[in-house]
Amino acid sequence: TTNEWTEIPIPDWLDCTTDAAVTFGCDWSIVPDIGSLTLEVVTERGLMARVPDGTVGLYDAAVGAWTRIDDPPFELWMPTTAVVGDHVIVAPWRAGTNDFTQIGVLDLASATWTTEQVVIPPEIDARFDTEWFDVSWDLRTAGSRVLAVPGPSFQPSTADPIAVYDVATGTWSTPTEADLANWDALATNLTA
Repeated sequence: TTNEWTEIPIPDWLDCTTDAAVTFGCDWSIVPDIGSLTLEVVTERGLMARVPDGTVGLYDAAVGAWTRIDDPPFELWMPTTAVVGDHVIVAPWRAGTNDFTQIGVLDLASATWTTEQVVIPPEIDARFDTEWFDVSWDLRTAGSRVLAVPGPSFQPSTADPIAVYDVATGTWSTPTEADLANWDALATNLTA
C-alpha cells in the first residue's frame, strides 16, 4: 500500500445540483476533522457513507466504485453504529423525526435494511428528559452479538444493555446473564 491520498469519485446517482449537494458539497477533497455526523463507517466490504442527497452508498476502494444501498429506515443524523461481518447495526440519535426505539440492521450482502422496535424500560425512559437531554444509543460488540442501551450522547452508558442483536441468527432478544456480565468488560475496553 502507498501512503497517499486518492480521490474518491462522486457516486453516479448523486445529483450535484440539488440544494443538499450545494450546501454540503460534492467535492469530497476536504477531509472532515471529526468524521461524519450522518454516517461513515468502515466495513469489510468498504466505506459505508451517507452522501449529501441523503442516500447511502458503499465505496469499494479496490475498484474505485460506489454501490447504492437501500434508503435507511430513519434519518441518519449522528447515529451510533456497530459492525459485525456483513452487518451494520445503526441506531438513531434521539432528535428530529426519528423513532428512537427503532434500530436498523443493514445486511451489506443484500444491501437491504431490517428494523427492530426496542422497548425502552420505564426506569431508563424517565431519565431522558431529567438527566439525559442529549440521548443516543451505546452499541457494543461481543463476538456475533451487539448489545444496546440508550444513554447520554458521546459517553459510555451507565445502564445495563436492554437489547441484543445476534448476527449469527438474525434475531433480537433480551440480554442473558452472560451478556450482562460481559457488559462491564466491554465498557472498560471502550474507555481505556
